[in-house]
Amino acid sequence: MKHHSVIIVHFKRKTGTIAVMTEVSYFIHLFHHRFTFSLTENFQNVSLSTRPDLPVEGTERFTLQYTMKRGVIEQQKWFFNGTEINTNSHYLVENWSLVILSLNRNDTGQYTVLLTNPFSSVTAHMNVTVLCKINNSD
Repeated sequence: MKHHSVIIVHFKRKTGTIAVMTEVSYFIHLFHHRFTFSLTENFQNVSLSTRPDLPVEGTERFTLQYTMKRGVIEQQKWFFNGTEINTNSHYLVENWSLVILSLNRNDTGQYTVLLTNPFSSVTAHMNVTVLCKINNSD
C-alpha cells in the first residue's frame, strides 16, 4: 500500500470550516451537515516500464506497468494504438499493469494508460516493438 503525506484535518461543526495542512494539494468535499468527505490528489511523475525488458515474440507474459510518485487512482484504462483494451484471451488488465499473453509481432505499437480521479487525469505512453525470436540450431 502506498503511503501519502501526513494530513491534519480540523473540523468545526458549528462554523462548518475545515483546515487542511499537507505537502500536496488535496480537494475536499463536504456534504452539507454530514461529516463525509473524500481526499483526492493530483497525479505526479507517472511512467511506464516493461517486464521482461525486451519484448520478444513468443513471450508468455509481457507486462506493461505504471508507477507514479503520487496520485489517487479511481479508474485506469489501457489503449493499444488508440483503441481501448479490455480483458480477454490476449490481454489482462490488472492493478497497476497490462499483461499481454503470448506476445506476437502484431502487438507492436503504442500503448497508453489513462489514469483518472474526479479532479485529475494523466496519460503515459510507450512504444513497443516486438522482436523476432531467433532460434539457435546447434
